[in-house]
Amino acid sequence: ASLSVLDFSMVGASLAVRGYARLGSALSLFRASSLGAAIAVLDCALVGSSLSLRSFARVGASVSLLGVSRFASSVSVLDFVNVGSTLALRSFARLGASLSLFGASQLGSSLSVLDYQGIGSSLSVRRFARFGSTVSMFAALRVGSSMSVLDFTNHGAALALRAVARIGSAVSIFGLSRFGSALSVLEFCQVGASLSLRHY
Repeated sequence: ASLSVLDFSMVGASLAVRGYARLGSALSLFRASSLGAAIAVLDCALVGSSLSLRSFARVGASVSLLGVSRFASSVSVLDFVNVGSTLALRSFARLGASLSLFGASQLGSSLSVLDYQGIGSSLSVRRFARFGSTVSMFAALRVGSSMSVLDFTNHGAALALRAVARIGSAVSIFGLSRFGSALSVLEFCQVGASLSLRHY
């Protein structure tokens, strides 16, 4: 039930290699090709319910990478692309009920990042973006019934900051905004029947 195949060819600067192997229910595939400065590689392996897939490609200054692995209910994926000054990176992972996501992209001086994690009832989300002189940040965290949120934006002389936190029945809110020389601040806090409110 075992089988192995290898195929190799070369014409001038062009190269092609292909490999295939099977042992029972296990399977392995490999392929590589090169044409001048361009190269492409694919690697795949399958053993029972487990899977591994890797891909690489380069054309001039452009690079692309992809990686996928699966083991039972666990999955992991990585995707990377770079074209000139443009960059994209994405990652995904799942292990049982746990989930993790990450994404980053860059186009010239602009940058965007997203990070997400979920473990049971716990959740974490973070986001960052920059476009020229404008910056935006967002973060949220939840553990059980407790929650925390932060939101920040800066655009030239304008600034906005907001924060919310809740722990059980206690709540805290803070807000700050500035536009030029104008400033506004709001603070709110509630613990049980006690209440505090300040505004400036």
